[in-house]
Amino acid sequence: MQGFYEKFNVFGEWLYRLVLLNFIWIGFSILGAGILGVFPATAAIFSLLRKWMLQGKDVKLLSDFWQAYRNSFLKANVLGYGMVVLWLIIWADIQLTLQSTSLIGLVMTFILFGVLIYVSISSLMGFAIYVHYELTIKQYFFQMLKYPITHVKESFILIATLLIYCTLLYYGSSIIPFIGVTLLGFVIAKVMFPTFKVQKRKNSTMYEQQRDELLYY
Repeated sequence: MQGFYEKFNVFGEWLYRLVLLNFIWIGFSILGAGILGVFPATAAIFSLLRKWMLQGKDVKLLSDFWQAYRNSFLKANVLGYGMVVLWLIIWADIQLTLQSTSLIGLVMTFILFGVLIYVSISSLMGFAIYVHYELTIKQYFFQMLKYPITHVKESFILIATLLIYCTLLYYGSSIIPFIGVTLLGFVIAKVMFPTFKVQKRKNSTMYEQQRDELLYY
């Protein structure tokens, strides 16, 4: 029974964090006039989730959110709108191929739809990658587009979880202002962040092997 209460307390604490964080996200998105505020605010959500989930740090919600928001304002907007532009280009190509009645046009339409879905999945993963690595914009795009291929299992888990999430939101749309954005961020982070820890361990092992080889030589 005690274990149940402990788990319930942990659940309640996380629910409280996510609800509060969702309202902060709304406020900072408005602060950036919506257009310029959404992506930095989203990056800030993942930054705080990373501190909670990977580093186990106590987080001062407003001050830490503001710091992450401010530090990522330019880069997050470039990254976010870069993916939006890429998505729109593919969508425009789909509209062109839909006008074709040939077999090649039909095949190209299916291919482009597949590319669009892939890019959409990569975009959802983008800010989890952004807050974990210090890279150039070009490298961020490369990592975002590479991740679904190099982590197939996690990608399928994420897709299945997102389908369940979207179904829940469809039937319970009233919860969106309270937890809609942060719950999605939590789901993505829960799936992706452990892979970063594994990658870090692999990199450390490779470094140790290279060091041992140099010492032996």
